[in-house]
Amino acid sequence: MTEAEVIDGHNVTSHPSVLNNIENAGGKWHSSEVVCDKALVTSRNPDDLPVFCAKLIEEIAEGSNVRARREPQMCDPATAHLFKPAGIGH
Repeated sequence: MTEAEVIDGHNVTSHPSVLNNIENAGGKWHSSEVVCDKALVTSRNPDDLPVFCAKLIEEIAEGSNVRARREPQMCDPATAHLFKPAGIGH
């Protein structure tokens, strides 16, 4: 992702070990289960996959016109339930 030059100016998350690479590539790193900045949906690690997958499905269903106008979204443990469909996670 950093080598592809697609995160410059975008809000993203990742495993903390890649934080410096993201910042060096111009990304704004956040420690959050999921970060969605327009059509770019990122997560930190495999434990975040249920929330990541639910958010990705939501983004695809909304379509590109909605994403283009929306502010970046961060998801943390306190708000993760907002992105989890019933029956996923705790």
